[in-house]
Amino acid sequence: MKFHWYYAIPWFDMPMHFLGGAWIAVAVLWAMGEKTPFTRILLSVLILGILWEIFELFNNRYIGTRDPFDFADTLSDLVLDVLGAGTAFYLRTKNAGHS
Repeated sequence: MKFHWYYAIPWFDMPMHFLGGAWIAVAVLWAMGEKTPFTRILLSVLILGILWEIFELFNNRYIGTRDPFDFADTLSDLVLDVLGAGTAFYLRTKNAGHS
């Protein structure tokens, strides 16, 4: 936020959502154990992603820039959250035998 990258680089939030979804997946795997099913990870990522989108909506509407709600942006953010989680889960299960 300090360098205003979200405004200077329009696509900057895309890798942030992907990495955020991956981080949540890794955190859930760490907290709940390696045998955590993907559905639980997916649900965790979606809940946190939706809560984040509600925060963004509230922030934009009442505190920040008053950007209008953009359904396509919200949907792409949630898809990237899930793709990040899926990638992290895949890489973790693929490398589980090599730890």
